[in-house]
Order: sequence, then structure tokens, then C-alpha cells
Amino acid sequence: MRSTDTGRGRGAGLFRLPALLLAAVFTAACLTCCSGSGSGGDGTSAVSGPETSEAAAPEADLVIAENGSISVNVVRGFSATDAEISAAKTVREYLLGLFPGGDVRISDDYSADGTYRPDDVEILIGNTSYPQTAQVKESLPYGDYTVCVRGNKLVAAVWAPVALPLLAQRLCDMLGKSLSSDGRSLTVRGIRFSGRLTPGRSLAKGIISTDDNMVEPYTLTVEECSFSDCGESGFVPIRGLKGTFAESVTVRGCSFEALSGDAINYAAETEDKGRYNADDILIEGCSFKRILGIPVQIARNGSDESTAGPYVTVRGCTFDDCCNKVRGSVLRIIGAQVLDISGNTFSGSGRGGYSIRLDEAPWEKITVRGNTFHDSGKILSNRAL
Repeated sequence: MRSTDTGRGRGAGLFRLPALLLAAVFTAACLTCCSGSGSGGDGTSAVSGPETSEAAAPEADLVIAENGSISVNVVRGFSATDAEISAAKTVREYLLGLFPGGDVRISDDYSADGTYRPDDVEILIGNTSYPQTAQVKESLPYGDYTVCVRGNKLVAAVWAPVALPLLAQRLCDMLGKSLSSDGRSLTVRGIRFSGRLTPGRSLAKGIISTDDNMVEPYTLTVEECSFSDCGESGFVPIRGLKGTFAESVTVRGCSFEALSGDAINYAAETEDKGRYNADDILIEGCSFKRILGIPVQIARNGSDESTAGPYVTVRGCTFDDCCNKVRGSVLRIIGAQVLDISGNTFSGSGRGGYSIRLDEAPWEKITVRGNTFHDSGKILSNRAL
């Protein structure tokens, strides 16, 4: 990625939405270099060398995928061995698994028109006639393999053919690490999402959601978007799943209307262990209308004081005809260490329960001020507000 830092040295911006479910969070993938041993001294032993080690980063990063799409050529030699052909197929299939419908081609290094295109982004597998392969292999110790960037080429070179399966797997591991959702940032702006059913297709569980196998912190910004007509109670437009963690979540200037479930839910950690799904949450200038579920639900359960968050701000929002069921609540916030609810308007909301329902400890900093209530529920808190 070229100049796409987000403050944490990570990429930002790509998501793919199979059935409107967020599955990846990045703008551009960048690759560095790794190397390892592929065979013994006689070049015939099984692949049992040392673990891959990180080498110095190349002069420039190589953009493999950007803005939700991929277009790359996987190049093998014209007289490639069966192992090289298989390795090229492995890499192509892996990339298409990450980017269904992407443009990932396999070609050989023979050019009918004799044209060599150094500016094309390509992945070179095994022994090719390209100068980048020759340069890398010239400096490669006997019996070793390597994956590194040379100009606009990602070069996967190996001395012993027996190491090619491991080389292909290591390359896929690198690509997966660079292109995964973990540790990335996403900005979604100006998109209208509708949950109306499409004939012959099932409904997703959410529109903007974490992947269920994410383990690294991420950041999310959603601005000027609309979410409407979600008729399933289990469908949540913006949510964090159990075991995932956002450094920050910002939802600004968005509208939520005609939802059967919650609108924003970061309350997946139900055990009393002090865990939570987002550290810094800002919901500002949003409108919520005709929501059957809970418009905003955030939870940090338990009394474990080893963690300092979450920090939650709900400011300048409107809630109209939201969560009027018995014992329901419009804002349901548990365990926020610092909470600011200010300048919001509640109209005909929380009538069967509460407009604002808190469950806070004595040491938590709670600010509730400047809110307006019209035919709406009261505030439930463990302290006088």
C-alpha cells in the first residue's frame, strides 16, 4: 500500500459484502520478504529447514489488491515442472478464495510479441525467464527458498523443486496475513443499505460486522449511511461479534429505520469477565426510527478492573418510535467506564420500559445532560442523574 497509513501503520478501506456481510477490512495489501531453507545440503531431503524469518523490507511496497478488487498475473516458466504448475494453481485458488470473482490469471513467461512489461504487477513462481527471478535466485543460498518483492514483481524462488509445495504455502500465508481483516481499518461513507429480501437468497446476519475469526484490533468509521427495512430480529446493521475487539467505532450522520432487531450492538461478551467488543465508541448525529429492537446496545459485563474501557459517547441523535416493548430500552449501556449521553431527543420511545437504561459501578464517569424526552420512557441508573 502506498501512503495509506491510518495512524497504526495498517491499511484501510476495502470490504467485501457477500450477502451484505462484511468479511474483509483493508484498502491495499503490502508485502515484504521472507526466506527459509527448502532442502538439505544435497538438495534431496524433505522440506525441514528452519522457520521462516523476516528479512529487510523492500524499497517500495507492492500493491496486490486495492479498493475491494484484485487484478494480478501469476507467472510460471514456459517449461514449468508439474510442481511449479501446481504451486501457481495453489496461489491463484487461494487469492480467488479471498476475492471471489477477482481477476487472477496464470500465464507463462513466454510472450508471443516479445514484450516484457516490468510495470505490471505479477507474482513469479519458481524458475521464470524474468530478470527479477534471476536476481533473487543469484543471491539465494543453495537449498533455500524465498518470497520477496522486486519492483512490481512478487518473486517466489526456490533451489530444490521438493520445496515448492512449502514455498506455495508460505506465500499463501503471507498473502493471507497481508489481506486479512485483522488489524485493519474500514471507512464506509454515503451508502444506502436495504434489508429487503431478494427472491432465492437468504438474509445475512448483519450489514457491517466483524468476521468471526478476527483476533487483531481494528477500527471502523461509518458516515452518512442509511440502514432500513431489516425484518429479521437477528439482523443487526452494525455489530461486533464475540471475541473481536475494535480500538474505535465511529458512527456519524447515519439513519436507521424499520428494523426488527438492534441497530448498533457491541454487547456480544456476555460473561462477567470484564471483556468488551469496542474500546472507544462514538455515535453522533444519527437518527433512529421505528426500531423494534434496541437502537444502541453496548456492554462490558463483570467487575474486573484490569481493563479501562469502554469509552462511549452518544450525542445529538434522535430516537422516534423505538423499542416500546415491555421492559425495553432505547439506549442499553452496561459497564462503560466513561459515558457521555448528551443532546439527544427521544420521541415516543421506550414507553414500555426506559429511554436510557444503565448499569454502572460507582467509579464510572457518567454524564447525561441536555436530552429531550417526549412521551418516552424514563432513565434507569444506579445513581441520581
